[in-house]
Amino acid sequence: STRPPSRTVNKLVRKIAVLSDSMFEIDDFTSVRRDAISSMALRRRMQANGFSIGDLSVDVNSGYTIDTTGSNDLFDATNMTALENQRASIVVIRGGTNDVIQELTIDSTWFTNFKTQLTTILGWDATEAIVVSSVPGQSVCNSVAHNATRQANLLQINDYMSQLPAWNSKVYFHDVYTELGGESPADDVFLGQELGNNNNVHFAGKGHEINGTGLADFILENIL
Repeated sequence: STRPPSRTVNKLVRKIAVLSDSMFEIDDFTSVRRDAISSMALRRRMQANGFSIGDLSVDVNSGYTIDTTGSNDLFDATNMTALENQRASIVVIRGGTNDVIQELTIDSTWFTNFKTQLTTILGWDATEAIVVSSVPGQSVCNSVAHNATRQANLLQINDYMSQLPAWNSKVYFHDVYTELGGESPADDVFLGQELGNNNNVHFAGKGHEINGTGLADFILENIL
């Protein structure tokens, strides 16, 4: 869109920080890892709308879960301190596929703990908005990476995420599950579809482009 953004976030403090598992890997333009494409797609779209490289930060924690209590948690003390130090006005919490839905107990206690983490982030003086997202569909994954328990967790997490804007008006829900095609993604969204192997946990190029530009467009259209 060519329309000027109608900003609800202070344009003088408009840094965006993404805390993610491997779905946004790696914040490094010299990387040969294909996973870096989501970060680059996000940057390209935001730069086209007036954001500089310095306005964007992506912190990737490959293999981390969002279990809210465990030692390998996306919200661990180290990550939270680093995230707060970014002093971002928009914080994006993005868990991707297998890492977010491992065989955990996803229930009301999990949701309460998740909201506690968001409350902490909202309490930082720089934070003006949080973007959470649904988890992409995983039925195309192999049985090692995905099973009935993980599918149930995925659906429960997505339902919880969709409830968060009603809980706090500063939390925005980005429906990545629907944006990527639900349980029937387009061809070549995941690596396994493109390469003919069992890696349907990470994105292929098309998936990265949708993932990164979709997040940028969501922020531009709904927050800025």
